[in-house]
Amino acid sequence: MLRFFKRLAEGQYDVEGLHARGLKLMQFLTKLAKQEDVDLSEMILVGFSNGANMAVNLLLQDQSPFQKAMLFSPMYPVDVTHLQEGKQHTKVFLSLGEVDPIVPLSESKRVVEIFEERHAEVDIFWGRSHEVSLQALEVAKDWLKHLK
Repeated sequence: MLRFFKRLAEGQYDVEGLHARGLKLMQFLTKLAKQEDVDLSEMILVGFSNGANMAVNLLLQDQSPFQKAMLFSPMYPVDVTHLQEGKQHTKVFLSLGEVDPIVPLSESKRVVEIFEERHAEVDIFWGRSHEVSLQALEVAKDWLKHLK
């Protein structure tokens, strides 16, 4: 299975790998944004599962230029107590599964809490499982239409 970073076991991240790959992705996106004259704060990170986890990592970093994301089935069992910045200007759409076999309900709620504790604007769609459903995409599309 292709991934942005390794996992050691189900729900157990290689945190060092997460940060190393996150740095490489940040460097790539920064270079691309300069080439294409794109403001990173206007870019919308989109990811499913491991890709959503990487997007969470990029969004949460102190001094992150990213402020918008659509995340499907994320999980973030990483210590975030070292992070200092609020995310008042961050807008996040989360599609989460009520009976996700990969991401326990408690972990889905934790992702919501991580963003809400940092004062991000969070919109949540509760689906059924670990998936990108048509219904979730329709709700996400509506979220995009109303994004300021």
